[in-house]
Amino acid sequence: MHNDLMLLYSLFFLSIIIIRITHGQQTVIYVKRGDVVELCDNRSTSIYAYEYRSFDGKKDLILEPSRNDRYSNPYRTSLLRINNVNESDSGLYKCPQDDIEWQKLQVYTPVQHIYLSNLHAPTRMYNNDLCGIHDRNCLVMVEGEPLDIVCAADGSPRPSLEISLNKNHTTPTIMALATGIKTPDLIDNRFQPSVYEVYRIPHLTYADNGRNLTCHVDMKHIDSKLILSVTKQIYIEYRPTVAEKVKKIYSGINRTRTVNCTIIRANPMYIHYKINALSSPSLISKEYDDQNPSYYKFDITPTSIDQFRSFNVTANNSIGYDTCTYELIHGDVPDRITNCTLDKSTSNITITITCTKSYAQGDSDSYACILYEKDENDPERMFKEIARTKSCIFALPYSHTPVEYRIGALNNYGSLPINQYGYVIPLNKKTCN
Repeated sequence: MHNDLMLLYSLFFLSIIIIRITHGQQTVIYVKRGDVVELCDNRSTSIYAYEYRSFDGKKDLILEPSRNDRYSNPYRTSLLRINNVNESDSGLYKCPQDDIEWQKLQVYTPVQHIYLSNLHAPTRMYNNDLCGIHDRNCLVMVEGEPLDIVCAADGSPRPSLEISLNKNHTTPTIMALATGIKTPDLIDNRFQPSVYEVYRIPHLTYADNGRNLTCHVDMKHIDSKLILSVTKQIYIEYRPTVAEKVKKIYSGINRTRTVNCTIIRANPMYIHYKINALSSPSLISKEYDDQNPSYYKFDITPTSIDQFRSFNVTANNSIGYDTCTYELIHGDVPDRITNCTLDKSTSNITITITCTKSYAQGDSDSYACILYEKDENDPERMFKEIARTKSCIFALPYSHTPVEYRIGALNNYGSLPINQYGYVIPLNKKTCN
């Protein structure tokens, strides 16, 4: 569908529509092309000749109605009727028996076509459903490049033309371009432009996407109703922008972390993701197939110390790309304690608990073992800390009271939940025979 707007006018036989407008001391008679105009006063005269002079002064003629089929004296008076007027009839007319005053006649052709489009279509863009084939429904551009547009119309004399952008948080500069712009003979092989203006709007961003730009054309100096406009939506394509440019991921060996490279904006949203600089393809333990182009989600599970290094994810569309960069750092809570021994051989005075240290997961300097005692009177906490040591050896007073101990490991990254991963040591528990 073309966005050109057309005015259709019907011409009735001998209909006379004359617009007289006074500019200072000069009255201009406007008449539409193809209509009929009557000049000079309707008074008696014996002279039927009229002096004509073109606006540019190149023609100076004596017009005699009897020698031109379009001219007539319908009342046999000084009145001159011109049928089916055209642009060549525009000019100055002097009536019979009037040696001073000239009547100014301007024949006009209303605007029938108006055109608004990109001056040059961006080469990196593709047809889309919103803008249609060849982007006829939009003014398309790529972020970072200026928007160059052309507005053209027919009509005579040359109509006034103005460009406007609907309001938003910003008011960009609209610059007229004149240097090196050639007016084409035909627009869309449909009409010859009488006005052809080119404009540049720089510094538009993704926030301007969807704004409306309007080309206004008018002949208000002739008739206030001779106003036309065409509006198109600005469609801006831009490369993806990721939410997190750089992120540190702390993990332990055989520990799983979920990575989510998220896009906060992109147009078009046809995005291809690619993982780069992985130490090993086996580092990826799972990929999520969510069919959501705004993010790429996957799990990584390091299995050796040499897999802790930086990698990145690039998000590409037809305009460009952005990158999520990740630094995989060896650091996590220690593994669970899996081996402890209990020694009661010290004359029923003390008991000794000796545990084998678990893997520290990158922080052995702050590694310590913690001894917890189950607290039956505190169901919320359940376990209370009674000792911690870097040697993982605990000496406790001997007791005949039934008690349950649990031992866990701690470093600067924290510890695993003691109620789920603690090593259980029950003392003096009754057994069923």
